[in-house]
Amino acid sequence: YPEINIATPAVFPVAEFVPPVTSFGKIATGIGDLNDDGIEDLIFTAPSASGSSDPDAYASGIVYIIWGISSWSSSSSWPPVSSFPNLTHGLMIISSVSNQQLGNQASGGCDLNNDKIDDMMLSCARSGDLKDNAGVFVVFGRHGTSSWPSGGPLDITADIINQEGGFQIIPGVITSGPD
Repeated sequence: YPEINIATPAVFPVAEFVPPVTSFGKIATGIGDLNDDGIEDLIFTAPSASGSSDPDAYASGIVYIIWGISSWSSSSSWPPVSSFPNLTHGLMIISSVSNQQLGNQASGGCDLNNDKIDDMMLSCARSGDLKDNAGVFVVFGRHGTSSWPSGGPLDITADIINQEGGFQIIPGVITSGPD
């Protein structure tokens, strides 16, 4: 039998930048219209991937958001994950906390802050130190792609939660968010 390399599947080129043991696609679904362009966006999660630049970090989790487009054709192709940080095709949200497993579950398509833009919720599989690891992150949708932080993959805590782009829910506590 021929050898099959699942690390770089030919069918979905988006996966060519994803390490092989990542749980890539654990969640793969519509997530609502996070950039308020009138078109449903998609989410793919890889909770076992390491999104951190720390070589000792493991299973911190990566979430990929693909902006919806108005029409897909047989010639449409998935953009490479490397294009996501520039917000042309979507976003890459990472965790820098080892074993947090950001993106273990995800939900969206609801407006939690009453701004008429869909928001999403991302859960973590591991609890560990409750301050950093536990619970659910609520990420607010934004009007247009230019209103998202730029400059590379977005860290769920540093670039989103600490910049008032959402909040974290841990058992019994809301750690930050709107007043």
